Amino acid sequence: MHRNAPQTVTPQQLKVQGTLPPWLNGVMYRIGPGKFHLGEGGAAIALNHAFDGLSLMHRFELHGSDNDAVYRSRYLTDDYEKDLLETQGRGAVFFGHSIEMTTWQRIKDTIARLDRLLFRPPKATASSRNVSVTVTPNYPAPKDWKSNEPLILVSKTDASALQKVNRETLEPEKVFEYSSYDKELTGPFSAAHHMYDYETKETMNVSINFAGEQWIKVFSIKPDGTTQVLATVKHALNEAKTPVRAFYCHSFFASSNYVIVPESPLVVRNNGLDFLLNGNIQAGLEWEAHTPTRLHVIDRHGGKGHVATFEVPAYFAFHIANAVDRVDDKGRVHIDLDCCAYSGEMLYEAASFGDLARSSDFEKYKQHQSQEQTLYNGVRMPPARFSQFGEFRRLHLEWHPDTVAQDTKQPVAQTVLASNVEFPRINVAHCMKSYTYAYGCQLTPPTANTGERYDIVKINVQTGELVTYQQEDLRHAYMSSEPIFVARPGSEKEDDGVVLSLVSVLDEAGPAQDRCFLIVLDAASFTKIATIPVGDFVATTFHGSFHDEHSFELGSFN
Repeated sequence: MHRNAPQTVTPQQLKVQGTLPPWLNGVMYRIGPGKFHLGEGGAAIALNHAFDGLSLMHRFELHGSDNDAVYRSRYLTDDYEKDLLETQGRGAVFFGHSIEMTTWQRIKDTIARLDRLLFRPPKATASSRNVSVTVTPNYPAPKDWKSNEPLILVSKTDASALQKVNRETLEPEKVFEYSSYDKELTGPFSAAHHMYDYETKETMNVSINFAGEQWIKVFSIKPDGTTQVLATVKHALNEAKTPVRAFYCHSFFASSNYVIVPESPLVVRNNGLDFLLNGNIQAGLEWEAHTPTRLHVIDRHGGKGHVATFEVPAYFAFHIANAVDRVDDKGRVHIDLDCCAYSGEMLYEAASFGDLARSSDFEKYKQHQSQEQTLYNGVRMPPARFSQFGEFRRLHLEWHPDTVAQDTKQPVAQTVLASNVEFPRINVAHCMKSYTYAYGCQLTPPTANTGERYDIVKINVQTGELVTYQQEDLRHAYMSSEPIFVARPGSEKEDDGVVLSLVSVLDEAGPAQDRCFLIVLDAASFTKIATIPVGDFVATTFHGSFHDEHSFELGSFN
């Protein structure tokens, strides 16, 4: 069962066990669901999906030069929570949380949702949305704001919703949409993971429309907020000109010269009508396992827009690692796309993310995994817990500008780099360039003697070698967060730096003994150099970013 984590509004000095590198000076932000049980004693509403927990942002200020750390955290959804409690969630739209209702209650719930969405929307405030998936400290402010703060700290999600947050106090300051950058960007869906070009300083994302005409708008934002729509994709560039269908998009690819949008067949049903009726994003999606994933290639710099569409067997990816393009001596364009690929069912299995099984839960875990399932909207329901993460996969696109129509009909080469990998991050000096190392998480299911684990791993993508950082007492369950690589200033070797991960321990003795700590690994040897105890609670976070103490533009961003 998901549990609440406390907020720490007043900065707290943390004790470092070990020694931080003296050059590690900066701020790491992490974000994820922090509150699932609402109301006095948590008894009024119990949110039952990992993606619907209320947003909690964490801030770690690391001073390697003094070997100390300062921590604070804050909930970002005070007004959203108040509204849920006042309405008991009636008329709300959740990602996966479901409420048991009678038929008459369901009708009234649908009417309330239509009223709130179309006629009398609640007043928007700085904390009236739950925006809890990614956190970015160097996001450009909209140009029209004429702000003295051109780069802002924002949280983002898979919708057209961003939340500006105070860098120091973590107080929510404003909720806004992508239409604030360009009035064309009206699609209700966007990717929680934008793409950032560390050389040109451009920020890229997509806007996806599902009501009426369906389209994907790919856009780029300069550091001053100037925004350009690179392409509006309405159909595939195949002989049938297959129309785009609105789909669930969590991330996409960008290389030095192209944006590549994977239109997976995890599609919106009935133009979004199912969302309105059910108040549940998941229930309004369908996985079409026999429909290909279409890779739409968009030119970034030459004004050519949508230049190609490739088709591959159906897959869905939460996260990408890198994309690298080159042109050979015959003028053929090559792009390598690295991602963690699944079937679309994984989206539904993610309901249990963060709710790891202790070894004492093993029998209950086995019963859940063996329950009878039926096919609904292309997905086996009720969903199992995921027993492994995705296939770390490289897709290779190749075409010549003069023969693109023929080249895109050829099968796309795919190579498995590693199995059971999620949350890939790399040294950002190699973003959009050839690279050797990726850092991620690997899932180990529970046994009668060991708890479930999300372990931290290092993958050599050239050789396939995978190294795991092994926790010490495997009786417990361990949830290691997405690792963030921070390079040593002036380093020349790709793995010369540290890896940061927020680790939660679900103790075999029970929840009263649970705890979390920040671990610092030497990236080259993949050994522990420091741990920083944070508190006696489980901190479930999805993603994080790090920026150098001297610049919001130096760091690793998500």
